[in-house]
Amino acid sequence: MRNSGFLWWQLFNLSSLPISSLSIETKEQWGFQMIRAIKENALDFLLNRFWNVIDANAQAISRRREIEVLQSKSDAELARLGVNREKIAQHVFQDLYYV
Repeated sequence: MRNSGFLWWQLFNLSSLPISSLSIETKEQWGFQMIRAIKENALDFLLNRFWNVIDANAQAISRRREIEVLQSKSDAELARLGVNREKIAQHVFQDLYYV
C-alpha cells in the first residue's frame, strides 16, 4: 500500500469540501488519483496473494519430500532419529499442529 495514508488523508479533506466549489480540473485530478490508488492497492493485493500461494506450495512440496525421505528409511534408522513409522507425518508437521 504505497502512499495510501496520504491518499486517504487527501480524500478525507476533499470530502469535507463542497463539490460545487471545486473546478472541473480539480475534480478530474482527484478522480485520476483515486483510480490510480485503487489500481496500485489492487495490484499489491494480487501480488501478495500470488506470492503467498507460491510460498505455501513450496512449503507443501518440502514437507512432502521430507515425509518421503523418512518413509524410505528403515525402522532402525527411524529409531535412531526418535521417530516411529506411524508418526512420521506428526513429526514433519509438529511445528504446525499439536497432536
